[in-house]
Amino acid sequence: RIEHFMGGTHDLPFVGTLAKIAKADAYVIYDTADYQKGYFDNRNRIMTKNGQVWLTIPVSARLGQQIRDVKVAGSSWKKKHLKTISQVYGRSVFFDMYYPDFEKMLSVSSEWLMDFVEPTLIFLIEAFGIDVTVKRASEIEGLQEPTPAQELIRLTKAMNGTAYLAGPSWAAYMTNEDVSSFQLAGIEFLEMQYTPFKYESCAVFAENMSAVDMLFSLGPCCRNTLSESSNVEIVNV
Repeated sequence: RIEHFMGGTHDLPFVGTLAKIAKADAYVIYDTADYQKGYFDNRNRIMTKNGQVWLTIPVSARLGQQIRDVKVAGSSWKKKHLKTISQVYGRSVFFDMYYPDFEKMLSVSSEWLMDFVEPTLIFLIEAFGIDVTVKRASEIEGLQEPTPAQELIRLTKAMNGTAYLAGPSWAAYMTNEDVSSFQLAGIEFLEMQYTPFKYESCAVFAENMSAVDMLFSLGPCCRNTLSESSNVEIVNV
């Protein structure tokens, strides 16, 4: 059975997001969804000794615009990101192992948000040793359905999926009737419940921060952390 997890386009995603991806056989980057201001499509947090810091990619977006069509606003944010990462994780024994990858990813000359979000997402997936097929929703043929539930069903079927793996926030964009539509379409609707676990951060530990912190703190050992974690539970809805 192929368990298919549909994700958003989280920039520098949470460890919990990677934990969901690790439980799936296929992950679709939902770049055809509408951009949400103030969400995690273009930002995430790391913790410093002075409190949490947002790593935000400034964008120029309008209401109802799909994420794939969102453009970045300027390029000065790149130096700021790299400087912050260097200041917070520069003393990590794994800094020289991963920092050049961030330099390379942010050196890309592009006006599109997805050209920065997708590479960092794939980099983290690979760094955490997750074996999963990744594809953009915009690369999947067919007409987009009018509702989120119908579109998720279409994309799940397009990836030959038999189950949709959602996070605990699914009720924010779907109803119980929507869940029933998955079952009627022959697709299991599963919810992954993730409990953050503490690890020894090389900076300052805090729950629900970007997975970048765990990467610089644990290095290659992070590859085993998600697969061996007992903090993940999958339940039928």
